[in-house]
Amino acid sequence: MKYLCTVFSLFSLSAALGEPTTPSTTSQSSDSVTVAIEQMVKASNEFLNSLTPAQKAKAIMEMKDENREAFKFTPGARKGLPLEELDDNQQSLAKKILATALSERGMMKASTIIQLEQLLAEMENNPKFRNSKAYYTTIFGTPAAGATWAWRFEGHHLVVNLTIVDGKTLSVAPTFMGASPAKVKDGRMKGTHVLEKEESIARSIAVALQKDNKPVIYNTAAPQDILT
Repeated sequence: MKYLCTVFSLFSLSAALGEPTTPSTTSQSSDSVTVAIEQMVKASNEFLNSLTPAQKAKAIMEMKDENREAFKFTPGARKGLPLEELDDNQQSLAKKILATALSERGMMKASTIIQLEQLLAEMENNPKFRNSKAYYTTIFGTPAAGATWAWRFEGHHLVVNLTIVDGKTLSVAPTFMGASPAKVKDGRMKGTHVLEKEESIARSIAVALQKDNKPVIYNTAAPQDILT
């Protein structure tokens, strides 16, 4: 059975850290970034300090590791340390890192996307493939003040990459959110429509472009992958 899937990709700092805003001064924007980086350093070190040597060997990679530029939003194993190999406290600390990059609403969306993976496991009777604990945390380099390093939280339909340069600037890319089913029609999560707002905006843009005779492409068959 095929389920409608909604995909939403973010490539801006404002979208990742919270609702889009227009800072009144450059210093305010810079201060926000500084605070975010400080929180990331603290949360990442708290997470790393909770790990065993064997867990650290999976969670920590060098900045030059080729895996740092890997991007996959499909189900399956990845490099890094998955939630299923963490105890409850370690899982909370891993999600605390994620919370340094996402707004409260963003965290709710991320949590619901992970819950949808469990729902898919039940719907498809395939918990091995649809594993809601197969979300991996990876730290690239050493999280420290003034350092260049990165971190990633990644699994099916949820990818968040942060790169910090010289402890001053950061890149929130690629960051990806998707949902399957796009809207749950029955069962225990009936009515869940995690990316409803994004989907509505996308449809409105498409309709507006079509009305103005802009070259919008429609196809009755869904593509096998994202088309840009």
